[in-house]
Amino acid sequence: MGITGIWSIPMAPKKTATKEAAKPAAKPAKVDKKAPASKPAGKDKAVSKDSKKKPEAKKEEKPKYPERKKGESYWSWAQRKHKTNIKEFSNLFAPRPKKYGTGQCRPIKPDLTRHVRWPLYVRRQRKKQLLLRRMKMPPALNQFFHPVSRIMKGTILKMAANYRPETDKERKNRLVADAKARVKDRKAKRTKKAAALSFYLSNVTRKIEKRLASLVLIANDAAPIETVLWMPSLCRKMGVPYAIIKSKSVLGRLVNRKTAAAVAFTTIRSEDKAAFAKLLESLKTHYSEKMDSHRTKWGGLMLGAKHQFKMAAKEAKKKQR
Repeated sequence: MGITGIWSIPMAPKKTATKEAAKPAAKPAKVDKKAPASKPAGKDKAVSKDSKKKPEAKKEEKPKYPERKKGESYWSWAQRKHKTNIKEFSNLFAPRPKKYGTGQCRPIKPDLTRHVRWPLYVRRQRKKQLLLRRMKMPPALNQFFHPVSRIMKGTILKMAANYRPETDKERKNRLVADAKARVKDRKAKRTKKAAALSFYLSNVTRKIEKRLASLVLIANDAAPIETVLWMPSLCRKMGVPYAIIKSKSVLGRLVNRKTAAAVAFTTIRSEDKAAFAKLLESLKTHYSEKMDSHRTKWGGLMLGAKHQFKMAAKEAKKKQR
């Protein structure tokens, strides 16, 4: 092959640098596999406006519970309503037990009544009542431990409330009214004091001795008891009806005092005479006849619970032999 043959091969023309060639080649766009396929142009107008709106969420309809029947209990209605057992409703309030350890719930204060040292006057009262039960009691003292029944006491006090003596203020008002009436008219008569109960031991004793008392009420807890111990026997001697009432404070309230050892009915109003006669009859049948048996019997000798158990055990052993 000669030289001429080499130069005879045509050479490729050189490319000129242009602006378009200077720009980098655009990369092909990545196709998103998840994205939906694009719709063809021109079909968007055909889609209706209603289809563009988002679908509304369906409202959950509340279940219709059965109505509660007339007279039906709540729990039976709840069972029908929820179709469950009562046990499920009882567990609504779960128990939360308290813990009384250190740094936790405060401990409950215990009842320390047993360990309290009572005042001296309380201890004296209790010891006195205990001694009176244990020791042998003579008949004169025993009758004071059998007062009138509660029903009879109520009827007597109801009658006695109408004969309450006037207070200092009421007496002053009565005397002032009398004085004003006498200033106007010299011949005006003074108003008499209303019929009332008589109290104080000396006054009541005088009324009994003169047989002016129609009924005598004696307190069973007068202190000392010797102040009224002789009064029932004096009333029986003079033929004056009497009754032993529980609590001297009750008699004291009838005569506007704190306490009263004895109180007596003296004058009875005409409108109350029939009711008072019935009261005396019921007092005679239900109290005075029973009082005769208590008046002749010895009292006391009430043994304690421990001693009674011991005596019962001894008797049981004797029977076994």
